[in-house]
Amino acid sequence: MNNCLPSTKISLDTTSPTFQIKISNVIVQDLPRLGIRQLSLRKNSGIYIEFAVGDIIKTKRFGKDDTSSCDQELTFDARETSMLAIHAYAKRLLGSDKFIGTFEGGIQALLLQSESETINCPLTLSSTDCKTQSRRATVSFHLSGNQVTSFSGSSKVLFAGLDDMNSSDTRNAASPIVGTPKPIVVDVKAVVDNEQAARPCIPDVLDICGEYIYNEVPTHLLYIPERRIISRDQLKQIYRAQMESITEEDIEGSLALLHREPWRVQDPISGTRNLIDPQRRDAIRDLVINKLHYAIFSHRWLAEEPTFQDMSRDQKPTGPGYDKLMKFLDKAAELGYKLAWSDTCCIDKTSSAELDEAIRAMFRWYRGSRVCIAYLGDSSSVADFPREVWFTRGWTLQELLAPWVIKFYGRDWVPIGDVGMENDKDNPEMLKVLSEVTTIPESQLLGFTPGVRDVHMKMKWASTRRTTRIEDNAYCLLGIFNLSIPVSYGEGRWAFHRLMETLIQRCNEWQIFAWIGPCSPYNDVIPVSPRCYGGNTQGIDGINSQQCPPVGDKSFRLEQPGMKLKIFLVKIAAVEFVCPDQWRGEAMLRPDTLSLTVDKPVRILHHFPLDIFRGLSHQLVIGILNFENVDGNGETVDAEGQLYESRQYLALLLQHGFVNGLGKTATKHMTEDSVVVQCSEDMRRALTTVYI
Repeated sequence: MNNCLPSTKISLDTTSPTFQIKISNVIVQDLPRLGIRQLSLRKNSGIYIEFAVGDIIKTKRFGKDDTSSCDQELTFDARETSMLAIHAYAKRLLGSDKFIGTFEGGIQALLLQSESETINCPLTLSSTDCKTQSRRATVSFHLSGNQVTSFSGSSKVLFAGLDDMNSSDTRNAASPIVGTPKPIVVDVKAVVDNEQAARPCIPDVLDICGEYIYNEVPTHLLYIPERRIISRDQLKQIYRAQMESITEEDIEGSLALLHREPWRVQDPISGTRNLIDPQRRDAIRDLVINKLHYAIFSHRWLAEEPTFQDMSRDQKPTGPGYDKLMKFLDKAAELGYKLAWSDTCCIDKTSSAELDEAIRAMFRWYRGSRVCIAYLGDSSSVADFPREVWFTRGWTLQELLAPWVIKFYGRDWVPIGDVGMENDKDNPEMLKVLSEVTTIPESQLLGFTPGVRDVHMKMKWASTRRTTRIEDNAYCLLGIFNLSIPVSYGEGRWAFHRLMETLIQRCNEWQIFAWIGPCSPYNDVIPVSPRCYGGNTQGIDGINSQQCPPVGDKSFRLEQPGMKLKIFLVKIAAVEFVCPDQWRGEAMLRPDTLSLTVDKPVRILHHFPLDIFRGLSHQLVIGILNFENVDGNGETVDAEGQLYESRQYLALLLQHGFVNGLGKTATKHMTEDSVVVQCSEDMRRALTTVYI
């Protein structure tokens, strides 16, 4: 055994009607590197071990402060058919915990064993440094005599611990405690008769568990051991015993960890016990989440995917879609998960209410997962990513951004990237390729925050992606912008229009108008789809950086006459049409001031035939969007805008109407390119309010 793995002694004390696991002399030492990004975790990390008997799980935490901890007891009900499972984990500050070892064996088999004095149970431990390695240890249960009713339990478990991730030295493992275990006589019949003994539970734990399940866990999950779909109610029932097993000692251990990590305190969710101490609530919440963690699936749909109804029947479906789902569950099980979610079969799409909830909550479900398993069926390596269809689908954008931890699998379910790395986002090479293929900055891939900031940037990410249903152009972006609108398949392009209306009400960035191409059928100032943000929108990058003064109108809003927007209005003195056709043509725009020029022809998509458009060209104006607010207050009635020499500005091509008492009305003309205005000298003038 590698001497960098420390040892601990675990004694099984089986007294009726319960038995205890006593843990003593735990030595925590350095764990070899699990991944590049873990180097920054350092001393606040630790290990914890879950001891499970049947559905009851007890968790013990060990860290630097617990190096010499002794005589820590965990008490279980002893049941004739119980399984003993010992799972060791490396606790991480970020991402998911690292699973480092496991043992599972039947207690009944241990009690009935009479042919040998020793049962050797393999305990598989794995740790990763520069290369993936697996080490095996032995748990020995020493039996006394040949009677079923008695045995003595003593075991030595070797596991890896976390101390200082940056340390490169490895200390010698502690020697196992020497001594002859004292035989303990067990009355098996008495144990079985008393298995219904009452177990006290903590009400706060059950309440917080219920809040978490009904507010943050997907509506349905796949229970991997039985390959079946379970509801939230069934999930709560399956894990109720584990929740009841959480003790005040467990909560104190979790609370101690929170005291070292104050940034992890969460906002309360709705429920009856939110008035309990916030840190106690979060300590319990951590314990609950660690027991209910789930894996989530990201993939490209095939022709025949298993549905909710298919997976609810006794007779399971067949075909490539089902085979893919089973492979996903196999991979999730290999990573130590018992719960999983897939969008193909975990949503009852015959229920409009459930479908609506799933679409609105999907980003949160991906973010709340412990790991996202992404299947890229057309790829064998990162070199195939530029041609991988997965990167062109609308829904996979949030499936890439939302999870903290993601593992990519390629053709034939072969891992892509470093197989020894827990999170592919921690792989610099992988991260670089992902950024190049998606145009998403690495910082956003690592720590994306949903919301209505940087709307243009996020829309540009979505502009190259496609969805099968038109409505999904909008629905797949709800989580990206942290918005919620009713889901109604059959509404067509109205869905994206509603999304944009909601965005405009909450956004104050002028770049939201920096799009090209066709407009919405319902409003000239709203684009028809995210594709309109993917063209040539020169001149917008960096304008609203923190170093810049207030730029553009920040008080625009939709009103009954139209979009109320303040612009730096410039009249057009002349229009020269170039290569016109009946519905489309290029026009050179000549502003009425020599200080402003439009250097390139503007390709216009006409609302009406060119002959009519020529007659209305004298009504054309351009409205500059990214002017500087002189007084820095976009609400001021007599606000002025400032343009500066040698700078470029982005403008809308408008056709003004009449003054209606509120301001000028205007129609936005659709263009295939941005209208970019070059300024040759400083200019200041009053802003004009228009209704588009």
